Amino acid sequence: MSKLDWEIHPKIGAGPINFSMDKSTISSIIGAPIDQNEIYGGDIREYRQSDDSKYDLILQYTKENLSAIVLPCLENDIKIFGKKIYKSPASDIVRDIMKKMADFIQIMEIMIYVLIL
Repeated sequence: MSKLDWEIHPKIGAGPINFSMDKSTISSIIGAPIDQNEIYGGDIREYRQSDDSKYDLILQYTKENLSAIVLPCLENDIKIFGKKIYKSPASDIVRDIMKKMADFIQIMEIMIYVLIL
């Protein structure tokens, strides 16, 4: 697996991977895992490797559905909302996450209000 642009998209996925994708779709995008094992409850954990580290990416599946994406913690280019996580002040990242959550909650409140009318 070559180095990819890892931007986190909360509740959607990261980089080119979405939680709605199955194993074969993900493998067609980023290649086959180098290892996998079964963990608690029958979940499957896959390990994927790039050129420069042992495990760059861990994907976890619950009943064939992607349920977790673990990105490499030493990767300096991981982004969320366009900001590099490890190169931005933590307070900026938290503020942006809180703002996005507030926007989401406001949209949900509007949708509920419209449904009630």
